[in-house]
Amino acid sequence: MKFNTYDYRIAGCFASAIINGDYSGLDERAIPLLELFLDNLPEGSGHWSGFDEETANFTRCDICTEYAQTFEAQYHVAIDRGTDYN
Repeated sequence: MKFNTYDYRIAGCFASAIINGDYSGLDERAIPLLELFLDNLPEGSGHWSGFDEETANFTRCDICTEYAQTFEAQYHVAIDRGTDYN
């Protein structure tokens, strides 16, 4: 299976909501920003990877556009759902 991969810098406060659907750590201002970001991801449904501590850096978050402790995250979308696994 082949994938398109999209790279993002995402603030740590959004990780639990993205990975586990747990919005409890987000304030009322952050939730609409996250929902807008997720609604506009390319190509529909996919899966996430990344959010590793080794990629932490203080830079601009792709969700809220503010400077924060962010992590590299990748969004993967299948583009070839064939059975050729080579």
